[in-house]
Amino acid sequence: MKRRRDTVQRGTIVRSGSSLVEVLVAIIILGVATSGLAAMALQAGRTSAASESSALRDAALHTAIDRVAVQPYDGLNELAGCSERGEGHFAYLLCVRVEEEETNLSAVTVLVDPESELVPSVSTVLLRSRTPPPTPF
Repeated sequence: MKRRRDTVQRGTIVRSGSSLVEVLVAIIILGVATSGLAAMALQAGRTSAASESSALRDAALHTAIDRVAVQPYDGLNELAGCSERGEGHFAYLLCVRVEEEETNLSAVTVLVDPESELVPSVSTVLLRSRTPPPTPF
């Protein structure tokens, strides 16, 4: 244990140590530094959640695009419509719209709209055409 030293200068006793004002200033500085660290941790958490939601949204979009890509041309209208989906804590609205551009060519719009406000919705348009029948030549 550290012993406190008392020194005598011109008849008065001077004690080494911290005064109440010094302790209060140190506590205020510590509080300001701690609140800054807490704000940084909160922002890092929000950024992480937004990044995760964005990755899940993109995965849902790619899954829907793959489903449209493997669907036969004559069966594209079966995919049309909107449905609410959820994967774990990520819920979203998936909408597929099929519009015939011209004979044997359709535009398929896929929209993924997350319920979370952290990330915006995303959509893409795929052009699908009917494959011509094979010729023997």
